[in-house]
Amino acid sequence: MKRIFLTLANLSLLIFLVCFTKKTSMAQFIADHKFTNKKLIYLIDGYSNFSAISSNQSSEYNNKILADNLTENKINNFSFGNDTQIFFKSGYKFKNDNKIGLVLKTEFNYSTNKIKESPNIDQAFIYSQSNIGRFEFGNYQAVNQKMKFGPARIARGSGGINGKYLQYVNFPMLASPTNSSSPGCNQFGNGSCLNLKMPRFITLAQSPIGHGGYAKGFYQRTVNNNFDSSNSGYSAFSRSNFRSFKDDSYEGFEDALKLNYYSPKINGFQYGLSYAYDSNLNGLSANTAHDIDDIHLKNILAIGLNYSEDFDNFSLAISSTAEKAQIENSASKIAVERKDLFAYDFGLILSYFGFKIAGSYGNWLKSLQAKNGVYSCQYNSSLDLSLQDCSTLEKKYKNPSYYTLGLSYQFGPFFASLTNLKSNFQKNYYQATSFGIDYKYSKNLTPYLEITNFNFKVNQPIASNLINQTSLDNQASQFKNNSGNIFLIGFLYSF
Repeated sequence: MKRIFLTLANLSLLIFLVCFTKKTSMAQFIADHKFTNKKLIYLIDGYSNFSAISSNQSSEYNNKILADNLTENKINNFSFGNDTQIFFKSGYKFKNDNKIGLVLKTEFNYSTNKIKESPNIDQAFIYSQSNIGRFEFGNYQAVNQKMKFGPARIARGSGGINGKYLQYVNFPMLASPTNSSSPGCNQFGNGSCLNLKMPRFITLAQSPIGHGGYAKGFYQRTVNNNFDSSNSGYSAFSRSNFRSFKDDSYEGFEDALKLNYYSPKINGFQYGLSYAYDSNLNGLSANTAHDIDDIHLKNILAIGLNYSEDFDNFSLAISSTAEKAQIENSASKIAVERKDLFAYDFGLILSYFGFKIAGSYGNWLKSLQAKNGVYSCQYNSSLDLSLQDCSTLEKKYKNPSYYTLGLSYQFGPFFASLTNLKSNFQKNYYQATSFGIDYKYSKNLTPYLEITNFNFKVNQPIASNLINQTSLDNQASQFKNNSGNIFLIGFLYSF
């Protein structure tokens, strides 16, 4: 019965799209001044972003074969790319000024790198607007992502720390001096990788769902240990991860079929609520952030509260958001049980004349963390790898978290920003600093440039002789860190 209901819901939405969609602006919704009483509106708008990219990474990640001595490097030192998004919109305004509308967003991505992505539907939803607030239903972001403030809101260039540069970054991996089934593990003591923790990172200032459901890494989620060079389940998170202009999230979980509500803004305050029944219900949208999934969420609730107000030449914006959900069948793969989801974020933007300063802090608490297995505790620095055991009272990880800072300036059509992200996930640290500038040459054309410095620091295991590998250089350690700079220059054409 549930499957029949979902099929009918998707079919109804598809019929609505076909019958009522056809012209656009880069905003997701139709601007109020576009509406005419009792007249159906059709819009198509969007943008096309053309960019040239220079990628300079650690030597182990610049070669044709990556640090594991197995995987082809799909990121060229120099490349060209295009990401295009087209919005199909339709809307209707009633006598009482209530509005209904529909949005369908499609994506088209191309790169001269060895990565692929087919054109896809990214979002599809209907909405209504009245004096009691706005309702949305379909495949769209939850309120906690839309209502949060922080540096991602003020970043220029291609999006700063939450932007496009991540498409050109290789994630850290295990070194492999030979193509054996346990590469490099003899140096840990017993030739086995059983207790190795494959590193994952928080690379966006997002709660878990906006981050694609979990932290990101070179290894897929189902790979907990037992490294096997013949296993195609490695070389994860997809190696074909396209990112759009100013893309501030990872697609997949965030677009699950949901109902959103936004209250009217009263004295600067607004609140919002979202509910999604099942994280696997993508509806019409495509899951392009491929990651073999051992995380399935039910009854996903998101909340948001923000305040924004202008005071002459000064303005203030504050947000508090959170999300929670129940883990479903968490032990169905690799016998690892996980905790339920609960995470929160605080954000702030202060504006004075052309200057804006922003910051945010997010905490994942124990969201989706393993209750058992090697990922449920830290490495014990007094034991070699073969003796690590989380079944005893070993020290637990601190809550995964991130914080960001940003500064931007506008002078006429010229914009500039500096944004920074620092995060910690299971003692795997990530930092990125991005400087971007752009110039609004005309209504439709904006050239830009951006340079982002990034740095991964892996939680390194202890060798059999109890050498602390964090004291070794990158050539000698078994997990290879990566750092470097991504330079983008391009122009955005909106229509």
